[in-house]
Amino acid sequence: MFAHRIAAFTGPEDVEWAEVPEPTAGPAAGGGVVIDVAAAGVSFADLLQTRGAYQMRVALPYTPGMDAAGVVRSGAGFRPGQRVAVLVPHGCWQEIISVPPERVLPLPDGMSFEAGAATPLNYLTGLFALVRRARAQAGETLLVHGAAGGVGTAAVQLGKALGLRTIAVAGDEAKREFALRCGADQAVLSHGRPGDGRPGDGWLAAVRDLVGERAVDIVVDPVGSDRMTDSLRSLAPEGRLLVLGFAGGDIPVVKVNRLLLGNTGVLGVASREFFERHPALVAELWGQLMELRQTGALGDPPVEVYPFADARGALRAISDRRALGKVVLSRSGLVHSGMSILSMESRSGPRRHLPLDHPGRAHLRHRTHSLPHLAAGGIVSREWWRYAPSITLVGRSRDVRAWRSDSRCGRPRPWRPPRVSRRPRAGG
Repeated sequence: MFAHRIAAFTGPEDVEWAEVPEPTAGPAAGGGVVIDVAAAGVSFADLLQTRGAYQMRVALPYTPGMDAAGVVRSGAGFRPGQRVAVLVPHGCWQEIISVPPERVLPLPDGMSFEAGAATPLNYLTGLFALVRRARAQAGETLLVHGAAGGVGTAAVQLGKALGLRTIAVAGDEAKREFALRCGADQAVLSHGRPGDGRPGDGWLAAVRDLVGERAVDIVVDPVGSDRMTDSLRSLAPEGRLLVLGFAGGDIPVVKVNRLLLGNTGVLGVASREFFERHPALVAELWGQLMELRQTGALGDPPVEVYPFADARGALRAISDRRALGKVVLSRSGLVHSGMSILSMESRSGPRRHLPLDHPGRAHLRHRTHSLPHLAAGGIVSREWWRYAPSITLVGRSRDVRAWRSDSRCGRPRPWRPPRVSRRPRAGG
């Protein structure tokens, strides 16, 4: 199988796509549940890991990725073929994973693998933050920084589901509109009021225009940096500021006299560490999430999907602050009805998964490899159509129906399927 590997803390461009041994169940693997991964989440924490800037350090080399979704292959307590999601400290960016049973979560039939991979880390963290740490009550006012990112989107959707008046703070007009579509009651720009042309006015003035001074009950802040002081100024008496991270780069310092005079509090939200100490809480919060989803109060997370092999591109989208919602690496998508991909098999060995020389570019080399999941109506990544330099489709009559050469993978050039001999081989 193939996996993404961090071999050095030199950034996302050096994440490797390499062949590694498949994990197995049993005592040697800690009795883990073996899962075929269909999609895996990408987070800001993964970006920090590639740079060696994350608080959790793992011995090199290792596979990043904290959440994923897929199908159970084997494992106690789960049936083969069961759809599940997982939440682990690392290891999800590979085709097959072995996960402790307590970190495997049932995935509803109506939820896609991409949505399932986007849910565990951000939405369990968001629910932990709002319900467990902030003790949020319906009718309170919630302010969310970084509202168009993965964590911010989760907080916006959860705030709406829990009956909170939700105000989003976003970096530009497109992100502001995105936050509104995700359920925010109001949304403001981080540099000032939308459309007023005054970039120096600041988000706090825009929020005060909406709710008045010191009227915010809960602030969700995954950004840090220069947001802290004004966030404290926005809080109502007994308001709570939740610290979830420092995507802005700088770790702010709090003058505690502000907390004293305002009767406010700053609360840390380190869900990963808490879940490791209290593993039963993961299943409990997951049940609450699925109940909110079943009642219609909580929608599935919006995702930006990248080919599973293109972790570098997914990380760049987060680094460049281009991503809206949760970024997901995906292997799954339904092949068109009655169609399959023309297989190129090795004469010297068994069929293998197609390796990639560069993420986002598929190569059919010397007629020795086949694309994964080659069954009519089976599961392949829909992104292969976009990134492969040429793919041949065959119908039930075995006639060639279509082919594609994509200019984004290099200069387009004619391509023809290999000639298949109808004569029997010697001795056959």
